[in-house]
Amino acid sequence: MFVEKPLALNEEELRRVLEAWRSAGDRISDGRVQPRFAPATRYVMERLASGTAVVHCTVNAGSVPANSWVQDEAEGGGRIVGEVCHFVDLIQALSGGLTCSVSSVAMHENSEQPMQDTMTIALALDNGSIGSIVYVANGDKAFPRERVEVFRAGAVGLIENFRSYSVTQGGRTRRKKAFSLDRGHAAELAAFFSAIRTGKQPVSVED
Repeated sequence: MFVEKPLALNEEELRRVLEAWRSAGDRISDGRVQPRFAPATRYVMERLASGTAVVHCTVNAGSVPANSWVQDEAEGGGRIVGEVCHFVDLIQALSGGLTCSVSSVAMHENSEQPMQDTMTIALALDNGSIGSIVYVANGDKAFPRERVEVFRAGAVGLIENFRSYSVTQGGRTRRKKAFSLDRGHAAELAAFFSAIRTGKQPVSVED
């Protein structure tokens, strides 16, 4: 079963999705998890040692009109629920933990917006790792859209726009740059189709 993101907008919707999954006895995946399958993410994950981590994501998302469908709470939960879910899952993938507490604060810049979409979010994970997300709608589009930093075990991983990425450890930085942006869409679908054939869950239901 493949569900587009967000998987659910509230606990009742999530309960119904999980009931359908259990009754079908099938694999389940959803559209919010593709960044964990991106080549940049895989590169960083494969080269950092295990252990607790600090993961920070900056998302320079840019502004959208108040009447845009992405601001519609009923359509997809608004930008924070509909887009930030990508980075919550990415933090879990990079840290190896599951989120156990969340705190956030929004900037109230424009009262005409139906939902505020500039905010900071802090996550605590069950393995001792911590994560943070700065999601801004008041930046400049000339600045990179996505920047992900991972600090773990004396090393630093960096992802910029899912096109250039690096790992710094032992006083040395190894860098890579792809010809095109790849946020992991194709790899996620490949993993899902493989799961249908093999019976192996592509991403844990707990995630």
